[in-house]
Amino acid sequence: GTASQNSTGGNTFASGTTTRFTNAGAGNWNLGNTVADDFNGTTQFLRTSTGALVVSTNTNSTFSGNIEIRSTSDSVVFGTGAASRITFDGNATTTFTNNGTKDPSCLRVTMDRTGGNLTLNDPLIIRAGGNLTLTNGNITTTSANFLSFLDENVTTNLGSAASYVDGPMKINMSTGTAGTNLSFPVGRGGYSSPFS
Repeated sequence: GTASQNSTGGNTFASGTTTRFTNAGAGNWNLGNTVADDFNGTTQFLRTSTGALVVSTNTNSTFSGNIEIRSTSDSVVFGTGAASRITFDGNATTTFTNNGTKDPSCLRVTMDRTGGNLTLNDPLIIRAGGNLTLTNGNITTTSANFLSFLDENVTTNLGSAASYVDGPMKINMSTGTAGTNLSFPVGRGGYSSPFS
């Protein structure tokens, strides 16, 4: 439809299931607007028209299963509000895959798993002014499927042996201001080797 829809949230999606969210209208669909959603199975997102599809709009929704942006999907946005964040939790390694036409982006991301890691099958972007918090579990990247900070104002902790970026990441410089401190919370083989 043409009218925007604000979904309150507070939903729990079971493990072992696949849940699909599709916005084919001109109105925005804002998920998790006031209460966080808990995604435990595979979650698929598809946006096919001009209306935005926003996940975890203004809450801290959790994902312990795979995330897939479906084929032909336009951009999907994770978080826009002051309280918005997505947290990768659970106890198993899962994947983030983008089969769409544009890269999805996140505002704030937390990695906090009791077991397993997050493997990027495609680039994952944290938008300007966003945040990455590494607590438990690694984010596994490659030269093609990297973690990207959209500008130097994205903040991050430096991780630890329990949580780091295992592979390439990049930070886009928007201002080129001299003296800007850039932090790379990277590591490999069970060792954290951050630098800034």
